Formats: sequence, C-alpha cells, structure tokens
Amino acid sequence: MPDELQPSPQQIPTNTTEQQEQRASADAATTAKNTAASKPLPTLKKQKKVSTLANIGLKKEKDYFMENLTMLMDAGMDTGDIIREEKTPIDPDETRPDLEIRLATLGSELLRRVLPDFVERRITPEKQDDAQATLCQLIDREDGRVFWDADSQAIYDRYRALTPWPGIFAYWKNEESLLRLKLITISHQKQSPQIKHALGEVFEIGDAIGVQTATGVIILEEVQLEGKERTDIKAFVNGYKNFIGSSLQ
Repeated sequence: MPDELQPSPQQIPTNTTEQQEQRASADAATTAKNTAASKPLPTLKKQKKVSTLANIGLKKEKDYFMENLTMLMDAGMDTGDIIREEKTPIDPDETRPDLEIRLATLGSELLRRVLPDFVERRITPEKQDDAQATLCQLIDREDGRVFWDADSQAIYDRYRALTPWPGIFAYWKNEESLLRLKLITISHQKQSPQIKHALGEVFEIGDAIGVQTATGVIILEEVQLEGKERTDIKAFVNGYKNFIGSSLQ
C-alpha cells in the first residue's frame, strides 16, 4: 500500500522564517551528530576537499576536484603511505554515480602505471599528515530535504551529491494530504525569470516545469510521490492538474 506521509502542519515550514528556523535546528543537530559520531579521516594531502563522494555537493567550495591515488594498506582507514596521486576535476553536472565509475577507471589505470616502478623500488611512499585529517559528515535520509530559500546551484549540487541515495525531496500539499515528493532527476538555471514567484512555487517555464529558489530555478524532469512509481514530470502534471501553481515545502 502507498506509504504517504502526512505530517502535522507544525512539522513542515510554511514560510521563509519557519524554513530558516528549521534549518538552524537541523544544522545544530547535524553538527552535534558529526562531532559525536564522525572520526578523522586523512586528507590525503591538504588539497583534498571532501572525505567522501557524498559530501561533494554539501561543501561550499567554488571548485571541486578529487584525488585518485594508490596507497599502501595499514591497520587504519585510508591512513597508509601514498605511492602516487593524481588530481581530476569534477564536471559541474557529474553526479556521484558518474564520478564513482570514472574514478574506478582512473584508479585502475593509475595502478597499472605505478606498479612496475613500485616493484622495482623506484618509488618512495610518502607518509600522510595526520594533523590535516578531516571529518566526514554522516549522511542520512533527512539530508536530502530541499530548502527553497537556497539558490538553485546549491540545490543542484545537493542533488548531484545525494543521488541515488538518499536523494533529494520536498513536501507537496495535495488537497488535505502533505506528501513527500522525491525529485529523481532535475536540472537548473541560475537566473530567475522576470515574473516573480514565491519561494518553492511551481510554475511553467517555457516547455519545462520549474520551482522558484532564492536565486534561479530548479527544473523538474522526473519525480516520485512516496509509495508511487517514479514518473516524468509531464505525466505527473497530467495526473495532478493542481500541481502547477502550488508550492513545495
């Protein structure tokens, strides 16, 4: 049976002020959770920006890159001496699964190139600097919650980082039911339309369906109501005529 969520009105923000208050509370809880439950991971030299791929879109860095490296194994987690490392840029539209596949290919190629020199002892492994260890944020389902007072780039980066799990979602009030709507596939534009819309408002933008953010628009391409099948946005709008003009929370 469909597992539709119907939180009480107090649980879901209905305006920007409540969104900011809920976000502040969520950030405080996340900070406490990460401080208590996270453990330092090596930065693999100072240039490394994130501890796991899922954290990429959650960082507020202008430029993203990942380091592909070959290291020795020891008793710790990713604390072994580094044999060789190479830096690769992250495409602005690259999702976590895309990056995982590409890094696996680059990693195997790097190992193939470096192994002969390592066997012949022409490489001296380099120790990592534990003083520059970073904390990895723990990811859970609620990290996928979209706040529409963020700009479209930040929301899009969150989508890239949290695809396919936990994914990103918002709440949509359909008549008397408040439903969890997962945003399966999205794109974005950085500029807001000339016609002003409220934060979270769903509207037509050309042939597409957009949602207003603080700056720019999220373009919905594929969505899924909890307990329902995923569907492209055109079919969804055909089935729910009241979706256009409503507000996502």
